Amino acid sequence: MNAKRNLAFTAVVLLVTSVLLAGISPIATAQNDDVKIAVLQPRPQKGLYFYGTWAIQGFKIGLQYATDSPDWEGPYEMDNGTNINIRIFDTEGTPQVGVSKARQAITSWNADLLFGTSHSPVATSIQRIAETYETPFFMAPAASADLTQKPKFNKYIFRVGRSNWHDAKTSAYYYSEEQDVDTVAYLSIDQTFGQNGVETAKKAFEDYGVESVATEFAPPDTKNFKPYLQRIKNKDPDILYIVWAGSGFAPLYKGINNMEMMDKAVGSVIDLFTMNRVNLLSGGLYEGAEGFCYFAYDVNSGPEYDFLVETMQENDIRPDAFAAAYSQEEGDMFDKLSKASVPELWHGQAFASAQFIVEGLRRGSVSNPEGLIKAWEGMELETPIGATIIRPEDHQGVRPMYIARAVVDSAEDDIGSSDTVGLIIGDRMTKVPREYIDPPIKTDYEPISEEE
Repeated sequence: MNAKRNLAFTAVVLLVTSVLLAGISPIATAQNDDVKIAVLQPRPQKGLYFYGTWAIQGFKIGLQYATDSPDWEGPYEMDNGTNINIRIFDTEGTPQVGVSKARQAITSWNADLLFGTSHSPVATSIQRIAETYETPFFMAPAASADLTQKPKFNKYIFRVGRSNWHDAKTSAYYYSEEQDVDTVAYLSIDQTFGQNGVETAKKAFEDYGVESVATEFAPPDTKNFKPYLQRIKNKDPDILYIVWAGSGFAPLYKGINNMEMMDKAVGSVIDLFTMNRVNLLSGGLYEGAEGFCYFAYDVNSGPEYDFLVETMQENDIRPDAFAAAYSQEEGDMFDKLSKASVPELWHGQAFASAQFIVEGLRRGSVSNPEGLIKAWEGMELETPIGATIIRPEDHQGVRPMYIARAVVDSAEDDIGSSDTVGLIIGDRMTKVPREYIDPPIKTDYEPISEEE
C-alpha cells in the first residue's frame, strides 16, 4: 500500500470509528466525495510566470464550462453533486520546488489529481511523484516530446496539449506538401530547447522528403547573426526554419532582414505578448511572419473557443495585465496588451485539460485510479483547441494544428476585436488535419482499455 493510500485508509478508519462510537450509521452520513486538484504552476516571482497565469485562467474557465458552474472562479459542482476544489501551488519554475510542492499537495492536502506545469524539466520531475503516489497528472503546457515518449511509460501522466512534434510536423507537412519546398536550413538557439527542436524538425522534414542543407546554432546572447546567416545563405535553402526562445528575437529578425532572407524565414504565430514585443523591438519585422500555430486568438474557432472568449470579456480577465509596467503612455502597445481580455497561448489547452478531467470524473472515481485511466484512454472531446483524442498508447492528446500569419488587427471596434485593434494577432491561413501531424508512438505501454 503506497503512502497516499495509507493516508486515505487511516482517514476512513478514523471516520468509521467515530461515527460508530457516536451511534450514527456511516451510510446515513455519507456524502458525495469532494475532488481535490492541485494546480502546479510558476507564480510572479520567476521569469515566464505569465505562462502559469494563462494556464490557471484557462483551467478555471474550462472547469466552469465542463461543470456548468455560474462563475469561472468556482465553486465547481458536477451534476452528480461532486464538488471540485482546486489549490494553486507555486513551483517557482524549478524541478526541486515543483517536486516538493507536488508531494506536499498529495500528502498534506490530499490532492486527488495534479495539473501543470509550464516548464518541461519541472513536469519531468513531478511525473515521478505522480507515479509514486498513483495520482493522475495532466501536464500543461510543458511540450517536451520525451514526456510522453519514454518506452517505459508512466501511465499516470496525460497531456492534452501539444508536444514539440506537433510544431515540427505541421511545418514539414505544409511546406513540403502545399508549398513544394525541397530544401531547408535551421537556425537555432544553442541550448537543449533548440537542439531538441532541430532534431525533431529534421526528422519531420526528412519524412516528407525535404533535404536539410545547413544547421547553425547560436548562443542565447547573440547580437550579430550575420556569420550564421551567411553560412546558411551560401547553401541557398528554400526555407529557413527558426528554433528560438528568450529575448534574442529582435536582433535575430533584424539580422535575417539585413541578409535579405525574410522571404525564407519560417516563423510561428504564438502569444500576443511575444509577437507584439518582438515586432516593436525589431521595427515591425514580425508583421507578416507565418508558420505553425497551436492556439491563438482569432485563429481557433468553435463553441468551446467562443465560450472561452466570451467568459474572458464578460469578466474582464486580462492575461497580459503585467504588460502595463512596460507602458510609456496610455494607448501604446503595452497599455493595449495589458487591457486585452482575449485568450493567450496556453488558455486553450488548459481549458481542454479541465474538460477531460471532469468527463473522466463522470465515468470514474478518484478512489480507483485504474478506472479513471481506462476512462481517459481513447476519450475524444470537442475543445477550444479542436477535436482532441487522448491516444491510449501514450496518453498524448492528438488534434489538428494551423498555419497562420502575424497581422495587425485593423478591425472596427466591435465585440471580439476592440481589445486588439492595432496589435499583432494571428490570421488563420489553413488547418492541418491531425492524421498528418500526430507524434510518433515510442512507448511499449499496454493500454488499460485494451487489457479487458
